[in-house]
Amino acid sequence: MGNILTQNPRFGNATGFAIDDLPSLVSAKTVDGNLSILDFIVMEIAEKSPHLLPFTVELRPVLELKGVTLGLVEGYVTSVRADLNRIARTMAEFDVGEDEWDDVSDERDKFATELRRFHAEAQPQWQVVEAEFAAVQALRAETWQMFVLDPKRVDDTAFFEKSVGAFCQLFDRKYREHRERQLRAKRLEERRRRQEEQSKEQSSEDMDALAKPE
Repeated sequence: MGNILTQNPRFGNATGFAIDDLPSLVSAKTVDGNLSILDFIVMEIAEKSPHLLPFTVELRPVLELKGVTLGLVEGYVTSVRADLNRIARTMAEFDVGEDEWDDVSDERDKFATELRRFHAEAQPQWQVVEAEFAAVQALRAETWQMFVLDPKRVDDTAFFEKSVGAFCQLFDRKYREHRERQLRAKRLEERRRRQEEQSKEQSSEDMDALAKPE
């Protein structure tokens, strides 16, 4: 994706551009203004690596999570973990063994029993959620590192919605335009072929007519 034109000694002769510059690929055009860098990328991928074309579809579930950030999810995960820990402390305060739960209340009061059952079921399930969230955090850190992003300056919304999301929308639009150009060219080629065949048939008929004796 790098652009050799961006090479500059001031930046260590690095090529390429920041991830938030992806949407600007549609603005860098050829001299005649007919094609942009994004048009060229679309044509190259469509011709040489068509298996990469569905990447915008694969990213769609992530891009549709507008307003959902890791910080928001982390707050929820932390809150639920605190609630589970509070339940565990409440259970410990009873200071009774597992077989003595029924002794702390009468048969109509099932609070202790239900609390124990809920905690026993929720604890392992929430551990799975925490493990998955930790994996997501690790993937985010790897992504930010790969694109050399400052996690303190670039948040999830700026990355997924304004940079990657906007680029995916532009890519899909340019691919549709590319397909439309291909279809138009195919129709024109088919029309030219039919006209040539009709012209040859007409010429053949004219030659046959001239060859016939009067």
